[in-house]
Amino acid sequence: MQKPNVLFISSWYPSKEHPTLGNFVQRHAESVNPFVNLYVVYVTSSSRIKSEFEIENETINGVNTTIVYYRKVNSKLPFFNSLTKLKRYK
Repeated sequence: MQKPNVLFISSWYPSKEHPTLGNFVQRHAESVNPFVNLYVVYVTSSSRIKSEFEIENETINGVNTTIVYYRKVNSKLPFFNSLTKLKRYK
C-alpha cells in the first residue's frame, strides 16, 4: 500500500527566529512521518535577513521542511505596516 501525501502548513514552527515556537507541531510531524509522505511549510517574518525573503529547504529529524523568511516590517504607521506585511507574506 502506498503512503498518503500530507502537507503541514503551520502558523507555528521552530525556526532561527523562534527556536521553540510550535515545537509541539514539529513533534507531531515527526510522529506521523513514518506512516506518510510528509512535507512542512512555514512562513514567518525575520529581522535578521537583509534581502526581501529567504527560503530554507532542509530535512529536520526526517521531516522535509521549507521555511520562508520575509523581511520584518518596521513602520510606525499601523495601516501601512499591515499592508506591507500582507504583501511580503504573499
